[in-house]
Amino acid sequence: MPKSGARNVRTDIQALRALAVALVIFDHMRVLQRLPGDPQGGFIGVDVFFVISGFLITGHLLTETASTGRVSFKRFYQRRARRILPLAVLVAGTTILAALIVFWPARAVSSLADGIWSLLFVSNIAFAAQGVNYFDDGTTSIFQHYWSLSVEEQFYIFWPVMIAGVAWGAVKLKRPRPPLMIGAIAALGALAFAWACVDTAQSPTTAYFSTLARAFEFALGALVAAFAGRLSGMPDGMRRTLSAAGLVGVVASVWVIEASPAFPGPAALVPTAAAALFILAGTGTDRNVAVWPARTRAVQYVGDISYSLYLWHWPVIVIVAALMPAGPTSAALTLVVTLALSVASYRWVEQAVLRSGWLSGTRSAPRARPSLAPLARMAVTIAGAALVIGGGTAAAQPDAHRTGAVATRPSEATAQSAAFQQLASDMRAAAATNSWVGLTPDISQVAEVTEGVLTPDCWNDRDTTRDHCYIGPADATTTVAVLGDSMAMNWVPGLWAAIEDRGWRLSVYTKVGCPYADAPVFDTDGSLYEGCEDFRDWAVDAILEERPDSVVLASALKKELPGASGTAELASAWSAGVEATTAKLGGISGAILIAPPEGQALSACANRFTAPDQCGSATTDLWGAVRDSTFVAAAPAYRVVDTGPWFCREDGNCPAVIGTIPVRRDAVHMTDALSIRLAPLLWEFALRP
Repeated sequence: MPKSGARNVRTDIQALRALAVALVIFDHMRVLQRLPGDPQGGFIGVDVFFVISGFLITGHLLTETASTGRVSFKRFYQRRARRILPLAVLVAGTTILAALIVFWPARAVSSLADGIWSLLFVSNIAFAAQGVNYFDDGTTSIFQHYWSLSVEEQFYIFWPVMIAGVAWGAVKLKRPRPPLMIGAIAALGALAFAWACVDTAQSPTTAYFSTLARAFEFALGALVAAFAGRLSGMPDGMRRTLSAAGLVGVVASVWVIEASPAFPGPAALVPTAAAALFILAGTGTDRNVAVWPARTRAVQYVGDISYSLYLWHWPVIVIVAALMPAGPTSAALTLVVTLALSVASYRWVEQAVLRSGWLSGTRSAPRARPSLAPLARMAVTIAGAALVIGGGTAAAQPDAHRTGAVATRPSEATAQSAAFQQLASDMRAAAATNSWVGLTPDISQVAEVTEGVLTPDCWNDRDTTRDHCYIGPADATTTVAVLGDSMAMNWVPGLWAAIEDRGWRLSVYTKVGCPYADAPVFDTDGSLYEGCEDFRDWAVDAILEERPDSVVLASALKKELPGASGTAELASAWSAGVEATTAKLGGISGAILIAPPEGQALSACANRFTAPDQCGSATTDLWGAVRDSTFVAAAPAYRVVDTGPWFCREDGNCPAVIGTIPVRRDAVHMTDALSIRLAPLLWEFALRP
């Protein structure tokens, strides 16, 4: 995040910047989460930056209006451009180039588009429009961290106008400016907080990226700036108490706040109010109230380069993860490269531009020759942290898909199946596959979804509720209904391949994100997915009226359900939903396909520098619990088909490639080619009378 102030430094604010950027970086590296208590809230570092920015920028604007009675919008935006643009353009250009070199064309083009939105400072709007969930572990944009920069610049389109308007109104009304300014900032901040609470409750995924939902965070810092002239008489003891309380509040937020879409409001009030309290403690005095560690040169320098660290850290994390498996080396390399790029860009881009006459109307100042000693000390400090914190914690769990996997033992009937034996042979052979060349579909096109047998009327998106289709001849002797979500759609190519030559037909009732199990689920924005319940009720009634010969129920693994937390509760809620649906289907026989274990999205993991063995995955405790609970819940008329052994070896490790077929196009869905490859098994275990 940008540093928005002059260089007559407040060491407490520099320390707060250092803390905020460290929280964000170690949260994104998944290092912070390995501390005792499993802290999930490191992302609140961005919210702390918003408070700092609101304080500093508003302070400059209030100083200007006090001395001139107006705001020079030209000078304001020139200062913003000098501070923000050079490094933002450099990092974006470098990131786009790296994406073009490392990623396959589809992801590289997507990265290019995201980079353009980022440089236009509208990436937060683009991500919200795409339905991006900030906390989703799937394929994440290499520019996703630019959302906060977009929010900040959008806020500063409006804020100087507001400050200038209040200053003008004070003159016209002949009222003292400070009380009027405090009242205006407080009122707008309260309205913004109220909106953040409403927006987060109604549409949490989009609220996370919303400038309006974040405005109260800037306003908190602005309110401290507006009170600055009234804080000079605060006793030193009270300042130290408030400073400590604010610091403790920010740090405690990391443990208190969970990584969920229910943010920013009202949860964001905890770290932002704490940050505002910390800043307030050092406002209106020349005394340094920061505790000793915060005053050290190392911490202060991290605060200096915090903008560079923030912009560089995420592309480095993404690129290193694309090139290397997780472990001590990749963790250390991520930190060292981030530090090196940040130090260099701070000195030769940020500071060089600020010393120049660009957009300042002045000639370039003589170039200073800063000592390299602080840089060397910082390099040693952060490199040590890279090895001790990054490397040590990553070594504890080097690769998620290599430890803790749930066994996938095939049943006796499955093990004796010739079709399964051939599949298992292909799965074992995948361990020796060290190239993405020669796969079908081509790995560069693995994320592309073709229409195939699923015509547009075969599936319902989130806004369409009651479409249905048939695949196969109208005079078919046997009809199989398919009910479920996008995973059920994913099985349709294989189901059709299994029955196409038998004169059967499929009757497809599927809706994106809507499982067959009669349980409430979340929509993409974190709200209750009410359209799913309506669709499921309609589909069950339609199936009962149609009376197909059998029905196939299939859904993706649900990792979150309303009112259920933890593996046991989720499995129990799912089991109850399975029982309810099978009971409603009135004795129609059929099969339930256990959800395949999730894995790495090959569209993200596969690139020009990786091999298939780096993109494997593993079963999880939750998958195993849901599998077991489904066996228990299924009605006697339903065969439960454990698809785990079709995707993973008995040790629970799941290859990225089976034979010459890429397994997944994203973290959840298999490729159509694999679905068709599994047709013999679908016939044998789910369809054959």
